[in-house]
Amino acid sequence: MRRRSVLFVGGDIRQIYCAEFLSKCGLEVSVFGFDKAGSRAAELVNFSSLKVVLSLADFIVLPLPFSFDDIYLNLPYCSEKIEVRDFVKNIDSSQIVLYGKGSTRFEKMLEESSIKHFDYFKDEVLTLKNAAYTAESALQIAAENSERSFYDSEVLITGYGRIGEYLANLLKVYNAKVTVAVRREEIKQRARLHGLNAIDIEKIGNTAQKYDFVFNTVDKQIFDFSVLKNMNEDVLLIDLASKSGFDSVTANNIGLKLITARGLPGKLLPCSSGFAQAQVILRLIGENRHG
Repeated sequence: MRRRSVLFVGGDIRQIYCAEFLSKCGLEVSVFGFDKAGSRAAELVNFSSLKVVLSLADFIVLPLPFSFDDIYLNLPYCSEKIEVRDFVKNIDSSQIVLYGKGSTRFEKMLEESSIKHFDYFKDEVLTLKNAAYTAESALQIAAENSERSFYDSEVLITGYGRIGEYLANLLKVYNAKVTVAVRREEIKQRARLHGLNAIDIEKIGNTAQKYDFVFNTVDKQIFDFSVLKNMNEDVLLIDLASKSGFDSVTANNIGLKLITARGLPGKLLPCSSGFAQAQVILRLIGENRHG
């Protein structure tokens, strides 16, 4: 049987958009893990048996992130759970695996099986676009869950990496009063040069009561009882980090509104984020195509 060129395994709806784009570029594309995605995946060949379809692919594309726990593949629209180890056992050294946010453990498994692999999320352009889409989506979530305008609101952003910086720039357009909480002095100075307030992240509790919106981008719990007890009761807390920055139990007990908002580009902007991802994957396929 002739091999199918590209197989997408799991992920959110952005993977479907990505697959559709590659199909329009003339590649032979199929998907697995979308039996619960409804009509969105109807135009693609959607296989029900991973072991069978794996043998048909030259390139195997895993989602962003490929896994949330390093044990099971990220398959939110699939009826079954697939262990990462079982997945690796069913591919061979003639195939190439493309994935987002790979782990050391996963990459070691691939290398031990002599499987060529690439983490497409290491592409700088894609990470920048993903940060922009996350920031835009975060504001949409905030607008839908608050009765306040951003205009003249007091907003706290913890962290000033890519997402934090995009968020701050967007909020400035709305004339929000933006404060950035970080640790390093040089980052504080950079934020101030961009017209923002900047404070030490360890001293958030001192000004906690004044904020109307809080966006966390730091993968570490910062908002414990000592901080949350000082928060305005009407504040909207939005956690964008991979690991929660909030003590959610305490926030709930106090009565604060906390929204955990991860994977926003794939949920709210799947077309744009899928297209951005497809551009990187198409380049990697072109650079590594057999024959």
